[in-house]
Amino acid sequence: MGEELKRVVAYKLLSADRDTVIDGLMEMVFAVGDVTWVSERLCEQADSANTEVSSLAITCFGHLARLHQQVGDTSRIFQLLRDKHRSPVPDIRGAAEDAMDDISVFMGIDLRKKKSTGYSGSSKEPINVRSL
Repeated sequence: MGEELKRVVAYKLLSADRDTVIDGLMEMVFAVGDVTWVSERLCEQADSANTEVSSLAITCFGHLARLHQQVGDTSRIFQLLRDKHRSPVPDIRGAAEDAMDDISVFMGIDLRKKKSTGYSGSSKEPINVRSL
């Protein structure tokens, strides 16, 4: 079921229809347990030209933090969120702020500061705070 679900979601994410992509994002983040795979797809969608799709993809990093206490490649994701936090688009900035807040709450990592609990800044491996 897992690989089939990934194929279905990947197909939805390729759609030109905004609502189909949004449905795929929601289905993916809540039903696919492969955090690395989900995170990669979220990174792709975070750069969507459609602000609704992009902001939802960014918000979904917060959902990953809440559901799994990890977000994938921490270096990449944290830099993406910091970059999006400086976006001129208010919805993108707000989504990044929300995701950063969720990561702070559920992973103990404050992305607004270099110092944090559980993140050295150099790991490309997912961090699972339950094992710390």
